[in-house]
Amino acid sequence: MRKWVLIASLIFFAVQLTIGQDSQGRTTPVGAANFVENYIDIEAVGVPPKEQDKGSSAAYADARRAAQVLAARNLAEILSGLYLQSSTSFSDQGATDFVDSVRADLIRTSVPGGKAVEETSLEEFKKENLVRLVVRFPLDETLPYVMRRIGPRLQQSEKTLAQSPEPSKAEVKEASYDALIVKVPKEFKPSVGAKIFDSQNRLVYGATSVSPDVMMLQGTGKFAADTDKAKATFEAFGAHNVLVIDGTLYATKTDARISDTDASMVLAANESSHFLQRAQVFFVIGSKK
Repeated sequence: MRKWVLIASLIFFAVQLTIGQDSQGRTTPVGAANFVENYIDIEAVGVPPKEQDKGSSAAYADARRAAQVLAARNLAEILSGLYLQSSTSFSDQGATDFVDSVRADLIRTSVPGGKAVEETSLEEFKKENLVRLVVRFPLDETLPYVMRRIGPRLQQSEKTLAQSPEPSKAEVKEASYDALIVKVPKEFKPSVGAKIFDSQNRLVYGATSVSPDVMMLQGTGKFAADTDKAKATFEAFGAHNVLVIDGTLYATKTDARISDTDASMVLAANESSHFLQRAQVFFVIGSKK
């Protein structure tokens, strides 16, 4: 009986979103992916079954378990929504049905890595009879579960986009870069499927550029707040000759636009080092360095 009461209790509580900078100093909303710092914080609220003694340790434990179950469900909502955030630059029929399908799969999947970073104390619980939890899920442990589903879909959808022209043999001969940093304005919105377009809205880089194995692990790129951090990360993975270029916002703000000259340079360098296939791409957001 207790199990069913606990499940029923979950239905009445939705994700609690915290917008702007809160008392913990967060600038990313709870429930949104923080791609720069590589985590998702999920907030959930749990209550104990009615037959539990109010304020008791047993009631607190049941309420905390309820919050943990709901946090996992809320994570499924956020992860499934990453597809929509990444697919706004093209027409995608059936996107809603697909997201619903991904969400249903994720709800049935136990995603590891969640760790409570904030929670209601027992003393606070005695006053409110509910437990608020903020559970942190590292993106590098979480994304593979959703990318197995949405990665192939993103790659398939991008096949409808016009492609930037292939570089000439002379351009390929001159290029020797093994990684890419694109500096974008602070208004840029990171996503799992960030793309790069040339000045004529032709695709330079996106999900179709990345090998399926890499795509299913991380998506199309990494994100940082300064170029030094991005370069240090590349160096740790053996990339030492990094091409750094400036980008502007594409219409969706989840993608970048670069000059045609830079687009040719990127594609020429990739012909020899194949860094795009390995998603050796950093989007550095808002940095002037």
